[in-house]
Amino acid sequence: MLRLKQLVWFPILLALFCALLIVIPWPGLQRGYAHAFRAFGNVVFARFWIWPDGSVRFLDLRSENLLSDLDAATPLNLPAGFRPLPATKVLDTLMVLKNRRTPGRFGLVRTSARSLGYWTTALFLALALAWPMSWKRRGWALLWGLFLVHLFIAFRLTITLVETGFGADKPYALFDLSPFWGDVLSRTKEVAVHNPTVSFLVAGFVWLVVALPDVIRVLFPQTGPDVR
Repeated sequence: MLRLKQLVWFPILLALFCALLIVIPWPGLQRGYAHAFRAFGNVVFARFWIWPDGSVRFLDLRSENLLSDLDAATPLNLPAGFRPLPATKVLDTLMVLKNRRTPGRFGLVRTSARSLGYWTTALFLALALAWPMSWKRRGWALLWGLFLVHLFIAFRLTITLVETGFGADKPYALFDLSPFWGDVLSRTKEVAVHNPTVSFLVAGFVWLVVALPDVIRVLFPQTGPDVR
C-alpha cells in the first residue's frame, strides 16, 4: 500500500514542481538563476580549460551598466559609439571571448542561461523533490545531481565557445580546426546545445543515476537495498 501511494503521488508532485519551476515564468526566479549562471561561467571559464590563453567574461545583457561592464572587460578596445546586440526574450547573457596572444582582439557571443542551464537544473530539482526518499538521501542526491548537471552545462558552454569563437576563423581564435572537426563540432552543437529535448533527457538521466537505490527500493521493495 505504501509503495502504491508513493507511486501515485510521484507524478502529481512532479507536475506540481515542474509547474512551479518551469511552466510558471517567475521573473525573479529566472533572473536569479541567470545571475548564478553567469557567476558560474566567470569562475569556470576565467581560464579556458586546456587553453589557458583564452578567457571568457559573462555579462548581463539586460543590465543598465552593460556598456561600462563591457568596457571594463575589454579595456581600450571598444570603438566609439559601440553598441552590443540587445537582449531578447531568450538571449540574456553576453560572453566576451579574449585570447591573451592577440591583445586588442575580442569576440562577443550572446547565449541563454535559460536554454543552456535552467531547464536541465529545474527538471532535475523537480524530479529529486518529487520522488519519495529520506531527506538525508535527498540532500546527497541534490548535491551530486547538481554537480553532474553543472558538468553538463560546462560541456555545453565549451562546445559553444569552441565552435562559435575560439575554434572558428576569428582573429582571437585559440587554434585552427580542420573542416572535418569543424563539421563534427557543428553537429555536436546542434544536438547537445540547441536541441531542448537534450536538456530534459540529461536531467532525467542524472536523477536516475543519483536516485537509483531509492528507485529500486520503491519499485522492488523486496529486492532493493535498504537506503535510510
